Amino acid sequence: VVSDQATVGESVSIGANCVIEADVGIGRGVVLGPGCVVGRGAELGQDSRLTANVTVCHGVHIGQRCIVQSGTVLGSDGFGNSHEDGQWVQIPQLGGLSIGNDVQIGAGTAIDRGALGDTKIGNGVVIDNLVHIAHNVIIGEHTAIAACVAIAGSTVIGSRCTLAGIVGVADHVTIVDGVHLTGMAMVTGSISEAGVYSSGTGLMPNREWRRSAVRFRQLDELVKRLVVLEQKILD
Repeated sequence: VVSDQATVGESVSIGANCVIEADVGIGRGVVLGPGCVVGRGAELGQDSRLTANVTVCHGVHIGQRCIVQSGTVLGSDGFGNSHEDGQWVQIPQLGGLSIGNDVQIGAGTAIDRGALGDTKIGNGVVIDNLVHIAHNVIIGEHTAIAACVAIAGSTVIGSRCTLAGIVGVADHVTIVDGVHLTGMAMVTGSISEAGVYSSGTGLMPNREWRRSAVRFRQLDELVKRLVVLEQKILD
């Protein structure tokens, strides 16, 4: 179904069961796989390709030569809720989503629209499968994000960063250019210097891990004992 109020460029391929709503702009050479939905007022830059069952929500802008894999949702409402009188009330998400040129987005990924301003994905960003990017996140150019990464709202990530698998980034965090986060790292605060950062515990035999877990719980008491010993030595 293609609205008669949509603008479709030359050499566009539209697969079976697609829905293209009013005021959509589709550039030259765009390919839409079967079952894609493009919401009202969205724009797709020339030579971009959406494989089967991609949803582009209203007002989303996708640049040129982008590739979006199956099952991805672009521009859905962000997780904005206010707790009032013992219940959650949804806050309208009035912003948009802007995706630059030459961006690759894997299967089953969700990128939310902004609450007020736009969520922004820079040129040349590559995003793996099953990634979640929350509302008002900004990602700089040529950053790479591996599978199962979750980035909370209003976080800013610089250019040429890498986020390995299952990295988590808290909300309202700023990460400068050239930061590399190893697998399963948890970022709870801003990073102001480029470099490689890690957190968590690497794999080890279960028996060793259990001993280490017990010792970790004893660290506070061990520190107190060390302070007492140091004081005795100084005296």
